[in-house]
Amino acid sequence: MQLDRTATVLDIISTQRNNGTLLSALDSFLAQYVAVILYSEMEEKISELIQKKLSEHTNQTIATFLNSNMQGIIKRTSKADIAKFVAMFDSNFKTDFNSMITDVTAARYQNAIQARHDAAHGKGSGVTLSDLELGLRAANEILLALDACFPPTL
Repeated sequence: MQLDRTATVLDIISTQRNNGTLLSALDSFLAQYVAVILYSEMEEKISELIQKKLSEHTNQTIATFLNSNMQGIIKRTSKADIAKFVAMFDSNFKTDFNSMITDVTAARYQNAIQARHDAAHGKGSGVTLSDLELGLRAANEILLALDACFPPTL
């Protein structure tokens, strides 16, 4: 499971930039837009992953009910909030999850998430496309860690 939509947008923008067809002033606007896409897609992927895991361990109706009632929790996409969420299952989940994420990965991911927050709330952000490429890799690592911290059976 990866953030495919964000990766595709970054690839298209990078290709255009490398071909010299983008004005440098647009890089900042595009980077902020990509930060919004990354954040949004991360919310979707976390929700999908939790729904999938719940479905593996209970029937679909119960999984759907639990997932829909956890949307406010799941939509928190910072690494710390994800760790708090998995701790609700078991304290070992949080320990396992945190042990899979390096400080560098967490910082790169937080930079992308903060850029979205700054762009969405009117301050604007100085994030670059390169920052978001690193943030995308970090987000994918976090999704893999989230998936891996669930045991085969609950």
